[in-house]
Amino acid sequence: MKTALIASLIGATLISPAAFAGDNFKVEFAYDKEELATAEGTEALYKRLRSHIREACNLTSQRRGLKVQQLENQCVSDATETALSSISSSTLTAYHQERTGSAVG
Repeated sequence: MKTALIASLIGATLISPAAFAGDNFKVEFAYDKEELATAEGTEALYKRLRSHIREACNLTSQRRGLKVQQLENQCVSDATETALSSISSSTLTAYHQERTGSAVG
C-alpha cells in the first residue's frame, strides 16, 4: 500500500522559488510502508526521500555561492525533519540519526 507524504514547509530559511516569495511550499513523496520492513528498504527509502527533498530545495539560480549552499542545506535539513516527523517511523528516524548524528524533533 502506497502512502503519500505531503510536507508543508514553512520558514524564511527554506529555499525554493516559493520560499523566496514568502510562501509555503509542498513536497509530495509516495512510499510503501513495507519498505521499512528491512534495513535495505529503509536505506533505499531514506536516500530516495533525501534526494527528493534536495531537488525541491535546489535553487535554479546560476549563483552557487556559499550563502546559497548554506540556505539549501538548511532547507534540506528542515524538510527532512518535517518529513520524518510526518512519516513517524522509528526505524527511518533511527537510520537518519545514525547517518547524520542529529536527532529529530
